[in-house]
Amino acid sequence: MKLLQADIENFLSIGSARVHYDQQGLVLVEGHNCDSETAESNGAGKSSMMTEPIVWGLFGVTSRGISGDQVVHAGVGKNTRVTLSFAIGDTLHVVTRYRKHSKGKNGLVYLRNGEDVSRATAKETQVLIESALGMTQQVFLFTIMLGQGTARRFTQLTDAGRKEVIEGVTGLGVFDEARTAARTEATQASEAVQTTELARDAKLEEIERLEIVRDRQAEAALQLWQSRMRDAEVALEAARTKSVAALSACVATKAELDKVVSDLGVSSATLVKLQEKRDKLSADLSKVDDSLRAPLGDVRTHSAKIGVYQSSLSQVTGAGACPTCRRKITDTARAEIELEFKALIDAAAALRDAAQSKVTDGEARRVEIQAAISDVSNAIRSERDRLLPIQERQKSAQQAYQRARDAASSASTQLEAATHTMASLAKNKPQVDTSIEDQLVKLRARVGSLNTKIDDLRAELGLLTACRKVFDRMRSMSLTDALDYLNTKIAVYTRALTDGSVSARLTSVSEAAKGGAVLDRIGLTVTTAGGDYNSASGGEQDRIDFAIALALRDLVAAARKAKHNVLVIDEPANFVDPVGLRAIVGVLESKLEDNGGIETILLASQNPVLKEMISQSWLVEKRDGTSSLITN
Repeated sequence: MKLLQADIENFLSIGSARVHYDQQGLVLVEGHNCDSETAESNGAGKSSMMTEPIVWGLFGVTSRGISGDQVVHAGVGKNTRVTLSFAIGDTLHVVTRYRKHSKGKNGLVYLRNGEDVSRATAKETQVLIESALGMTQQVFLFTIMLGQGTARRFTQLTDAGRKEVIEGVTGLGVFDEARTAARTEATQASEAVQTTELARDAKLEEIERLEIVRDRQAEAALQLWQSRMRDAEVALEAARTKSVAALSACVATKAELDKVVSDLGVSSATLVKLQEKRDKLSADLSKVDDSLRAPLGDVRTHSAKIGVYQSSLSQVTGAGACPTCRRKITDTARAEIELEFKALIDAAAALRDAAQSKVTDGEARRVEIQAAISDVSNAIRSERDRLLPIQERQKSAQQAYQRARDAASSASTQLEAATHTMASLAKNKPQVDTSIEDQLVKLRARVGSLNTKIDDLRAELGLLTACRKVFDRMRSMSLTDALDYLNTKIAVYTRALTDGSVSARLTSVSEAAKGGAVLDRIGLTVTTAGGDYNSASGGEQDRIDFAIALALRDLVAAARKAKHNVLVIDEPANFVDPVGLRAIVGVLESKLEDNGGIETILLASQNPVLKEMISQSWLVEKRDGTSSLITN
């Protein structure tokens, strides 16, 4: 970080000032309080001019803890502004902080290479500034400033206080923070493991309970299913037996029906044949009757003729005259007529007899046929009488067969139903309650997730424990390295400031503390001609404090890689004699030449001896309550 310039308005006792920091060399800053002749330089505003604008401008609070409206010039009461320009690498940073300002209010403006990168709030912008600086206010103060009492403060601190300072300026506190964070996170992880295990165990208990419920339900369902299966098997076997019996009865009745039908067929066939025979005989009888009609007619005709002939003959025989012509019949004629009539009668009788013979033969045939018809009719009646029982048997057999078929159909239906019931039961074997199984699946998945989380937490716990140990080791190693560096630098500076008559050394003692933490105590051993630090003279103490302060400043610069071009020193040696002051100036001049980045050293002091040793000087003059800067 390279400080370039500070523009100051109405800040503390300063009215208006511009301070250039770049490449000023060693500058003696003196003060003159014109408002009080007795105060001389005290209260002139040297500290307000040299250090506080930088600190307040960057951090919003002075090195002495002044902030808020207290930084506003008491005589003006408003329009406080500090603008700091500094470079980090190739980037130009400009920070302007306001307090009770008519334009800037209480704002904070941050520019990078001319671009406003300020955030919505001053707090957010402050974070951005400190991020660019890469250090806290405490570290910054040890880097650029050795203020009033700052150097002496370290020697007067307790062991724990010295540890806090070293950790603060070197960043070792990050290991404590990391260790504390690791311990906190480990505790949280351990508690999370316990909480998660409790949650998992609760889920396991719930799983066990649901499994018992499921198994009991499954057992009850299985027993019910087995009972139904047994009932179904019994019903199926009964249906099979009934079906077999029904089928057997059906076969038997069918056989009986077939036999009856066969008998009925035989009887019907016989009856048909008899009827056909009777019909044939009836037809023959009709033929005979038909054949008798002509002979009977002939018999009647010829009999009638014979009667006529006989009558006529009788008339002729007994009459004297012809009944027709009334002519007298002679005996000869009568004899001839009688012969003729006899011939006619004989001929008619012959014809009649011939016809009668036919009639007789036909009637004999007719009687024969009628007898045959009677026999056939009797046979038909007999066959019909025989057929009636067969028909009754057929009806009975048909009814029995129908009943057997109905019974077989019913048995088949029952068998089919029993088979279906059996198949359905076999197919629908009791299943696990899906709602319970779904709950179990979710619970097991949750248990698996919780186990994974427990494993992860245990792994994290192990890692955090390991990290805590690593942080302890790293911190211890870093602290050792820091103390070695400090002791080396302290030795260099004490030799330069005291010609080797005084030595100082820092030591570290580690102690185990509660919760596995490690506490380090930083001791300070000082050796002087008179004994320890407390027995040393004021001048020796000033030089020891100054040597330690310079060593701390070098440690900060080395540990943080923070090279600053400005070092501000405020009244470093109140009790140092001229020889000691010459040594201090020599050390400061060497700091400007050691390529450590320091280009400007502002040494605030009223010691006249220093004025003779330092060619360049600035004056901070306070008049009417307002301080101003006068440079050569």
